[in-house]
Amino acid sequence: MRARGVTVTLAAWSLAVAADEGEGSIVLIDLPEGRTFFRGDGVCLGWAQERLAAAYAALVPREQAEVFDLPQLG
Repeated sequence: MRARGVTVTLAAWSLAVAADEGEGSIVLIDLPEGRTFFRGDGVCLGWAQERLAAAYAALVPREQAEVFDLPQLG
């Protein structure tokens, strides 16, 4: 991912969320020096970093998919 004011490309993973309250996403961004940052969108917008981190950890799939498929983008 790219961000304003940052000269390097950052690694990021997005997790889609669907709940009774609505839909949204949580993005995990790997920052330099081993730091991480979470960003919520939709139903997760405005959540604190601690809440986003806990939700992401609880929702990320634990089992590896049998087939590893990378979509061709671009």
